Amino acid sequence: MAIEEVIFNYLFEKKQIVTPKNKIGSAGLSIPYNDRKTLMEGYYSTFPIEKVINYISNRYNLTTNKYDVSLDKYNGLIRKENGDNNEELIAVFLPNNRYDKEKFCSDMSMCGYYLSHMQPYFNFDTLYFEKRHQDKISNISEKYEYIYHVSPIKYENKIITDGLSPRTLSKLSYHPERIYFAVNIEYCQAIAYELQQVAIENYKKETDIEKKKKLKYDAENKEYVVYRIKTTDIQNIDFFFDPNMQEAIYCKENIRPEIIEIVGDIDL
Repeated sequence: MAIEEVIFNYLFEKKQIVTPKNKIGSAGLSIPYNDRKTLMEGYYSTFPIEKVINYISNRYNLTTNKYDVSLDKYNGLIRKENGDNNEELIAVFLPNNRYDKEKFCSDMSMCGYYLSHMQPYFNFDTLYFEKRHQDKISNISEKYEYIYHVSPIKYENKIITDGLSPRTLSKLSYHPERIYFAVNIEYCQAIAYELQQVAIENYKKETDIEKKKKLKYDAENKEYVVYRIKTTDIQNIDFFFDPNMQEAIYCKENIRPEIIEIVGDIDL
């Protein structure tokens, strides 16, 4: 039996699923220490999506039926959706006064899913969770001759000298450390624009004066550089499709500088 089968069977058979009636995340699982160590498996692998939805819906009293979202009976809605690249993700629709975001995301992370982005709408939040471990793209050099990376001009010298390294910050949504690429050069303009919008939004939201000064350059920057990598030079690196961006892929490993080529710039 697979490890995820053991874990989920344990949770349900021992009836240690909690469904809080008031504030989501106000109660925790009563699991012995050794079993909690086993649950850390979610950080290294991703459990089957249907089992995760079943577990979370029971734990937090969420409905899976989009036609029956009665807040008198349920705390919200959870369901499976397909992203822009047809990759599976989990969407959760919750009143923002009924859940503890940190606790909820921690439980999803335990299952191998992380919050990639959130869309507030009046008194509700829609949270989108992606698999921490997507399926690898096979034979990337047969699919694409080149892949492209877009970055603010201030990083040009560092990229040419040191190469590309996975980062958590300066991306279009919340992700573990990754390097993002477009699979066609035409998409790079749109990526540069979105990066600029994120920088502007981060600058507006920051309240710390010193941090705001550091963010000002990125918010005002309109110059971006486009880098190209030939896929036959990265055969030993695993790549994955991004569920939220068409024509986009990512990797989790460094790209050495000698295979990176500047092919253009973008002035927004």
